[in-house]
Amino acid sequence: MVLNSRSSIGHNLMCIFYHDPKLPAHYQRLMKLRLDETFYYTCTFTDPRNLTAYVRHRFIVNRLVLIISGEKAQFLCDIMGKSKRIPHNSFLYEFQFDKNKLKSELSADKKFHSIDELFKKITDDVKQFTNKENQYPQMVVDNDETILQQSTLSFGIHEKPKNQQSFSYLSTQALKFILFQSFIEVLLGIPIDKDAIRHMWVRCRGDTANQDNDNYLKQVDEFEDTYSSTDAIRFYSKDSFLFRSVNKALRCENIERIFTFHPFISHLHQQLLKLGSEQRCTGNCLQTVLHRGKKLPASVLQQLQDNTDHLISINSFLSTTKNDNVANMFADNVNMRSGYETVILEMHLDDTRLEKMMQMKRPCADITNQCENPDEEEVLFFMGFVWCIKSVNQAPENHWKVELELSTDMNVHMANNFNELKGECTYFTLGKILHELGEYTDAINFYERMLESASNLSSKTRAEIHFHIGISAFANNLYKFAIDNLREAEQLMEKAARPSDGISTTFRPAYAEDNELTPMRILTNIGLVYQKMNNETNAYDSFDKALKRDGSTIDKAKLCYYIGVLQFECRKYEDARFYYHQAYDLAEDEELKIEINQRLDKLENTAVNT
Repeated sequence: MVLNSRSSIGHNLMCIFYHDPKLPAHYQRLMKLRLDETFYYTCTFTDPRNLTAYVRHRFIVNRLVLIISGEKAQFLCDIMGKSKRIPHNSFLYEFQFDKNKLKSELSADKKFHSIDELFKKITDDVKQFTNKENQYPQMVVDNDETILQQSTLSFGIHEKPKNQQSFSYLSTQALKFILFQSFIEVLLGIPIDKDAIRHMWVRCRGDTANQDNDNYLKQVDEFEDTYSSTDAIRFYSKDSFLFRSVNKALRCENIERIFTFHPFISHLHQQLLKLGSEQRCTGNCLQTVLHRGKKLPASVLQQLQDNTDHLISINSFLSTTKNDNVANMFADNVNMRSGYETVILEMHLDDTRLEKMMQMKRPCADITNQCENPDEEEVLFFMGFVWCIKSVNQAPENHWKVELELSTDMNVHMANNFNELKGECTYFTLGKILHELGEYTDAINFYERMLESASNLSSKTRAEIHFHIGISAFANNLYKFAIDNLREAEQLMEKAARPSDGISTTFRPAYAEDNELTPMRILTNIGLVYQKMNNETNAYDSFDKALKRDGSTIDKAKLCYYIGVLQFECRKYEDARFYYHQAYDLAEDEELKIEINQRLDKLENTAVNT
């Protein structure tokens, strides 16, 4: 979870959304998108008993936004409206999809059919609450280093994977974590030259235009003149632009910025790996409990409490201390911030799990003697550590204590992914990972970097890259750009059939559907883009050409399925049935067979009703 947006909605509230269990998936996705855009934290329920049980417990946030949908809206709105356990002055709304009848007795301005009107009302109501809350006096901490430390934590929360659970069945958050760590793994393997380091300082110097601090430019010049790859820890620990810039890029998951700083990230990784190994070899093991003091938004603390015994994955560097007094200083329970709680994170370690993380090349080390501020007794963790949330309790000393235990539950999945990536530290691999993460623009940028970085690639390799550019462009709704690149891939594949005059690079099937790119796959995807553009004539033409070209059985099964879908949409039901059956006979994937059967059932129902 990246805390870099939604600031207008407030830190001291959360959302609860209830809907019927059979709500169509596209409505669930639509609502999730709007909730994620609006709230830091949302709990979703489909069982009334679970909802009513949840609202009985003590909340950390002081306001709730409750959105009730479905057949039980009248019953649940009545219960929620009368509950004495829900924080005072919470917000309650009814929302119904598909113009279904509004059922509750809420006032008319609290009942909606339009999702846009619902969220406009929520935003207006919550802004009034946050404006009133901010009128109360509060002490604002004026310590730049403390604010800096408070801001640098990026995390995701997910359930522990079940024993032998397949990678594809992990939760969305777990998959994103592993894919992001795979991105970092490839990044660490990319060679660093003088140009990459120079570009890093150029970008930092370019940022000075947005800085009021006159020392910023001077600091960049000084760092460039004195920087050493073997002294990365000391440079990281300085109160400087570098610390801020690197952590902001990681916290916001800004891919281009992370790539800009990859020389420094790699140097820091190498030094932590070396230092951590030396400390373990000399018996200088870390103590079993470390601490971190922070101000956390109440909504984030609520999320941690609600997810006890779940995993929290950290996608940024994690600074901790051996000294609980230092943690208390950073937590600063004297000065209050509206919507925030004072929190001490208590991190529990054991040597066996630490050794497993070192084997994954995810190091940590006591940097007391290497850092700029030895009094802080800092232990620095590289990104990629996972912790189990053991407890979240309010302590008598006017703060909260969150107990975390180092976990290696995700290591098997990470190791499997990392093994697939060995020898594939290229921009092309980074592009494929970014596509899987849904970062389509960044994926295209890295594919294009691959084309620019090696002018002597073979026609087949260039075809693969243009094909993937087309796929990412299609996913990003850039249809003309997608067509142009898919056409280029088609032409390059024809050229590849002739003797090669370039370097052929074989890419393994990590993050790709099939091993081998074929003319059939290219033309099929061109047809899909035309179909999305509502150009049925060109879609038919591309699909027809694809049928006549070489491709695997999997390729042909999917092609027949897509033709069936197009025929159905054009009201050619018998043709659709023919291609669905062809697709089913060729399909090897059970999920595709299930989808084809659903389409055939729909076709039969359509025939009965016409």
